[in-house]
Amino acid sequence: MKKYRYYLFDFDGTLVDSFDSLYVVFARAFKAVGIEIDEKDVPWMSRVPLDESYDHYHGIRDDEHIDKFIKAIEEALDSEEALKKTKLFADSRYFFDFIKKNGISCGIVTSNRRRHVEDVLNFFKIDKNILSVIVGNEISKATKPDPDPIYQALRLLDYHGDKKDVVYIGDSLNDCLAAKNAGIETYLLDRNNSQQCEYQKITSLMELFE
Repeated sequence: MKKYRYYLFDFDGTLVDSFDSLYVVFARAFKAVGIEIDEKDVPWMSRVPLDESYDHYHGIRDDEHIDKFIKAIEEALDSEEALKKTKLFADSRYFFDFIKKNGISCGIVTSNRRRHVEDVLNFFKIDKNILSVIVGNEISKATKPDPDPIYQALRLLDYHGDKKDVVYIGDSLNDCLAAKNAGIETYLLDRNNSQQCEYQKITSLMELFE
């Protein structure tokens, strides 16, 4: 496998198994605006921009409803119930230990909040200082496949080298498209090998370092 200078990762669904926690988050947020969601939609909802899932359920687009929805999302993300339902994938703990031991430059680029990422890392006793950068939606309001979150990561890294030496790994096609739009390389992490796509695929985080 090619070695890169920087490895950038999506968070939910890539480094942490947040399916159960995201059901709590989405269910509370949509209930706040009078909508009941279908649990089977959660994997899809976790991979698309929030406004796309909101529109899917025909959420009312006025300031009052949008503000109520966003506030409920933030409160649910910070809830102890959601945090306790988050799990590490089987390969994630070894991955974090491996990059720390080998000094590999990695970062997180997510549509979630940086604070949430740090709360989850703290929950699993993972030192956030092993990461070169964490970009959340406090830094970039754009959502993937927009490349801006990745651009912001490169800016914070003060990276001006060859983009072919940077790779972004995520579990959705929007992750890969964001990387493509940013001009960097990408891998789709498909642990169940169930997605058809044009991108390079891996089924485990550790395949990146073989």
